[in-house]
Amino acid sequence: MYPLTLVVAVLLIGGAFLYCLRTAFVVTSVYGSSMAPTFHPGDRLLVLRWWPRRYLRRGIVILLKPTPQLLNSYAIKRITGLAGDVVETDRTTDASYGLGRTYRQWHGVVPTGHVFVVGDGPHSVDSSSFGPISLRFLDGVVIIRLHAKDHRYVPPE
Repeated sequence: MYPLTLVVAVLLIGGAFLYCLRTAFVVTSVYGSSMAPTFHPGDRLLVLRWWPRRYLRRGIVILLKPTPQLLNSYAIKRITGLAGDVVETDRTTDASYGLGRTYRQWHGVVPTGHVFVVGDGPHSVDSSSFGPISLRFLDGVVIIRLHAKDHRYVPPE
């Protein structure tokens, strides 16, 4: 009877581990060009879904759940402003992260519980157009890029 109990316990623990692993990580694909040149259509990304909000930093690439501002689809964007940051954008070119891009106009302070996000591409639909996004739409943090053709692991740039 003892070996059967051990087998059942191992199966339950293993199942719980696999369930946690499956809910903690998700693989998503890039469909648009708003994050080019960092990510291109067809790139696959590994996303960690459980990320403490206190560890969010400027420059981190995140996966956002569908929102009305993002045309009700998932989106991959880079955090450029955190709660309390004063953000002023206009029709000028910014050289942040070495990516020359033209912003639309938005001025203000990022409220508590929100982040200011932008795409790396010049024609991205992002916070420059509609303002900060609530953290309740944060679905995870991009950990690495998985190349679709050769399956090598490459950290995001």
